[in-house]
Amino acid sequence: MKEAFTARIVFDDDVITEMFKTEYFTYEGLRVLLRALLGIGLVFAGVFTSFPMPVRIIGMLIGCWLLASPDFPARIRAEGLIAARKGQKSTVVYHFAEDRFFIENGPEYRYGSIDRLIVDKSYFYIFMNRQTAVMVPADGITPADAGAFADFIEKKSGREFRTGKNFLTMNLRDLLGMIRDRKNS
Repeated sequence: MKEAFTARIVFDDDVITEMFKTEYFTYEGLRVLLRALLGIGLVFAGVFTSFPMPVRIIGMLIGCWLLASPDFPARIRAEGLIAARKGQKSTVVYHFAEDRFFIENGPEYRYGSIDRLIVDKSYFYIFMNRQTAVMVPADGITPADAGAFADFIEKKSGREFRTGKNFLTMNLRDLLGMIRDRKNS
């Protein structure tokens, strides 16, 4: 079988945390949005209501915490896995062939089973579903051409890589997609 690309990643604490955060923001956009709205509401209630001062202060503190830590649930889940691994690192090698891709000494997947493609400044994320993803470092691809790799995966999967959503640029389709994700999880 001829391979188009291979990739290698070392899973350490930071990489695991990034994976969990990306999964959370990809599949839990509605929850992130609701946490932000609740945080804003609590801060405004603390500033503009006539509740007793201790109640207003507690509300503002909780609101600020919700706004300052949108990825808190993902970090908690990541910390659970990190604690179970006890600081161990693991290296994973991915092989991308014409008709499928697979993890060395692990499962294989068809490109048609890809649910989402996400990209950030350092990694390509290939999600089969919320629980199954491949994380490919842009600088760990052989041959070393991240653009060609992205084009190859997009062509094979029929999907496009996208970056995370910004709540200021969301549209109705994005909101409906978040609601659909919530129903499917």
